Amino acid sequence: MDGDKTMTRDEVFLKLSKEADVLQKNGFDLVGEYTDEKLRAKVYEKRVNSKQFTINIKCQGRFVCIYSDVCIDMSAWENRICCQLSNYEDVEDDIKELINSTIKLSTL
Repeated sequence: MDGDKTMTRDEVFLKLSKEADVLQKNGFDLVGEYTDEKLRAKVYEKRVNSKQFTINIKCQGRFVCIYSDVCIDMSAWENRICCQLSNYEDVEDDIKELINSTIKLSTL
């Protein structure tokens, strides 16, 4: 992208949604989707025995957040990446890794 061109919220959300397609190919279900003029969000979930894995993608205003929650028995971990739309490309690889790491954990 050009140095001064910031992706819009809708462009970032579309890009994240395409990246998250891999979740459904790996047994995650799309359990929630919300769109209005201020917020776009999707929630994916996978349950395996006593384990639960959740990915929450949210674009609100000029911010992008992706949350990964992993619950195994009585233990839980949350990883979160948040940034402004103007910094999305700086964390894009980290977001891909977060998604892929959550998928890998869900297969163990």
